Amino acid sequence: MCAPEQQLQAFLDSLPQWRRKWLKYEAPFDPDWISNASPEQRALAKEQLATWSDNLDEDIALREQYEALLRLIPSLWREYRNKRKQMALSDLPASRPGRKPETELAERVGKLRAEGKTSREIQQKLQSEGKNHSLAAIESYLKTRRKNPRG
Repeated sequence: MCAPEQQLQAFLDSLPQWRRKWLKYEAPFDPDWISNASPEQRALAKEQLATWSDNLDEDIALREQYEALLRLIPSLWREYRNKRKQMALSDLPASRPGRKPETELAERVGKLRAEGKTSREIQQKLQSEGKNHSLAAIESYLKTRRKNPRG
Protein backbone atom coordinates (compact mmCIF):
# COMPACT_ATOMS: atom_id res chain seq x y z
CA MET A 1 0.00 0.00 0.00
CA CYS A 2 1.15 3.53 -0.76
CA ALA A 3 2.16 6.08 1.82
CA PRO A 4 -0.60 8.56 2.79
CA GLU A 5 1.25 11.41 1.05
CA GLN A 6 1.35 9.43 -2.19
CA GLN A 7 -2.34 8.54 -1.89
CA LEU A 8 -3.22 12.19 -1.37
CA GLN A 9 -1.07 13.29 -4.31
CA ALA A 10 -2.59 10.64 -6.59
CA PHE A 11 -6.08 11.74 -5.56
CA LEU A 12 -5.29 15.42 -6.22
CA ASP A 13 -3.57 14.63 -9.54
CA SER A 14 -6.77 12.95 -10.74
CA LEU A 15 -8.72 16.21 -10.35
CA PRO A 16 -8.74 19.38 -12.46
CA GLN A 17 -6.73 22.30 -11.07
CA TRP A 18 -9.79 24.36 -10.09
CA ARG A 19 -11.16 21.43 -8.08
CA ARG A 20 -7.84 20.98 -6.25
CA LYS A 21 -7.90 24.67 -5.36
CA TRP A 22 -11.49 24.34 -4.19
CA LEU A 23 -10.58 21.45 -1.89
CA LYS A 24 -7.63 23.36 -0.43
CA TYR A 25 -9.56 26.65 -0.15
CA GLU A 26 -6.97 28.32 -2.35
CA ALA A 27 -7.48 31.08 -4.88
CA PRO A 28 -10.08 31.64 -6.35
CA PHE A 29 -11.98 30.07 -3.45
CA ASP A 30 -10.12 31.97 -0.74
CA PRO A 31 -12.09 35.08 0.34
CA ASP A 32 -8.85 37.04 0.86
CA TRP A 33 -7.78 36.28 -2.68
CA ILE A 34 -11.10 37.36 -4.16
CA SER A 35 -10.94 40.77 -2.51
CA ASN A 36 -7.33 41.36 -3.64
CA ALA A 37 -7.52 39.82 -7.14
CA SER A 38 -7.00 41.83 -10.30
CA PRO A 39 -9.80 42.01 -12.91
CA GLU A 40 -7.84 39.57 -15.12
CA GLN A 41 -7.50 37.08 -12.26
CA ARG A 42 -11.20 37.37 -11.50
CA ALA A 43 -12.08 36.75 -15.17
CA LEU A 44 -9.91 33.62 -15.21
CA ALA A 45 -11.53 32.42 -12.00
CA LYS A 46 -14.96 33.04 -13.51
CA GLU A 47 -14.04 30.79 -16.46
CA GLN A 48 -12.89 28.07 -14.06
CA LEU A 49 -16.06 28.36 -12.02
CA ALA A 50 -18.16 27.98 -15.19
CA THR A 51 -17.12 24.30 -15.19
CA TRP A 52 -18.37 23.85 -11.62
CA SER A 53 -20.39 20.74 -11.01
CA ASP A 54 -24.10 21.14 -10.42
CA ASN A 55 -24.02 17.85 -8.56
CA LEU A 56 -23.67 18.75 -4.88
CA ASP A 57 -23.45 15.09 -3.87
CA GLU A 58 -20.32 14.72 -6.01
CA ASP A 59 -18.76 17.78 -4.35
CA ILE A 60 -19.55 16.48 -0.87
CA ALA A 61 -18.12 13.05 -1.68
CA LEU A 62 -14.89 14.57 -3.02
CA ARG A 63 -14.54 16.80 0.06
CA GLU A 64 -15.08 13.80 2.37
CA GLN A 65 -12.51 11.73 0.48
CA TYR A 66 -10.00 14.59 0.58
CA GLU A 67 -10.51 15.08 4.31
CA ALA A 68 -10.15 11.34 4.98
CA LEU A 69 -6.79 11.38 3.20
CA LEU A 70 -5.70 14.52 5.07
CA ARG A 71 -6.48 12.89 8.42
CA LEU A 72 -3.75 10.35 7.66
CA ILE A 73 -1.20 13.19 7.55
CA PRO A 74 -1.42 15.09 10.87
CA SER A 75 0.51 18.18 9.78
CA LEU A 76 -1.62 18.72 6.68
CA TRP A 77 -4.83 17.95 8.58
CA ARG A 78 -3.91 20.56 11.23
CA GLU A 79 -3.14 23.12 8.52
CA TYR A 80 -6.44 22.37 6.75
CA ARG A 81 -8.45 22.64 9.98
CA ASN A 82 -6.80 25.97 10.83
CA LYS A 83 -7.68 27.29 7.38
CA ARG A 84 -11.32 26.18 7.78
CA LYS A 85 -11.47 27.69 11.26
CA GLN A 86 -10.01 30.96 9.98
CA MET A 87 -12.54 31.09 7.16
CA ALA A 88 -15.45 30.30 9.49
CA LEU A 89 -14.46 33.04 11.90
CA SER A 90 -13.56 35.62 9.26
CA ASP A 91 -17.16 36.88 9.03
CA LEU A 92 -17.55 37.33 12.79
CA PRO A 93 -16.54 40.59 14.43
CA ALA A 94 -13.59 40.32 16.78
CA SER A 95 -14.28 40.57 20.47
CA ARG A 96 -13.02 43.62 22.25
CA PRO A 97 -9.74 43.12 24.08
CA GLY A 98 -9.50 43.43 27.84
CA ARG A 99 -11.73 42.68 30.74
CA LYS A 100 -15.47 43.13 30.52
CA PRO A 101 -16.36 46.51 32.04
CA GLU A 102 -18.40 46.38 35.22
CA THR A 103 -20.57 49.40 34.47
CA GLU A 104 -23.31 48.38 36.89
CA LEU A 105 -20.81 48.20 39.73
CA ALA A 106 -19.31 51.54 38.73
CA GLU A 107 -22.74 53.19 38.69
CA ARG A 108 -23.64 51.64 42.05
CA VAL A 109 -20.37 52.82 43.62
CA GLY A 110 -20.93 56.30 42.17
CA LYS A 111 -24.47 56.49 43.61
CA LEU A 112 -23.31 55.36 47.05
CA ARG A 113 -20.53 57.96 46.99
CA ALA A 114 -23.07 60.62 45.97
CA GLU A 115 -25.07 59.65 49.06
CA GLY A 116 -21.98 60.60 51.10
CA LYS A 117 -20.71 57.12 51.93
CA THR A 118 -16.98 56.48 52.39
CA SER A 119 -15.09 53.80 50.47
CA ARG A 120 -15.19 51.51 53.52
CA GLU A 121 -18.98 51.99 53.89
CA ILE A 122 -19.47 51.31 50.17
CA GLN A 123 -17.41 48.12 50.50
CA GLN A 124 -19.47 46.96 53.48
CA LYS A 125 -22.74 47.76 51.70
CA LEU A 126 -21.67 45.73 48.65
CA GLN A 127 -20.51 42.85 50.87
CA SER A 128 -23.93 42.78 52.53
CA GLU A 129 -25.37 42.34 49.02
CA GLY A 130 -23.01 39.40 48.38
CA LYS A 131 -20.50 41.25 46.18
CA ASN A 132 -16.96 41.03 47.53
CA HIS A 133 -14.64 43.75 46.27
CA SER A 134 -11.48 44.98 47.90
CA LEU A 135 -11.21 48.50 49.24
CA ALA A 136 -8.65 49.24 46.53
CA ALA A 137 -11.14 48.11 43.86
CA ILE A 138 -13.85 50.40 45.26
CA GLU A 139 -11.42 53.31 45.36
CA SER A 140 -10.27 52.60 41.82
CA TYR A 141 -13.86 52.86 40.58
CA LEU A 142 -14.20 56.21 42.32
CA LYS A 143 -10.83 57.41 41.06
CA THR A 144 -11.18 56.48 37.39
CA ARG A 145 -14.78 57.53 37.09
CA ARG A 146 -14.77 60.81 38.98
CA LYS A 147 -17.06 63.44 37.56
CA ASN A 148 -14.85 66.45 38.30
CA PRO A 149 -11.29 65.57 37.26
CA ARG A 150 -8.56 67.52 38.98
CA GLY A 151 -7.01 70.17 36.78
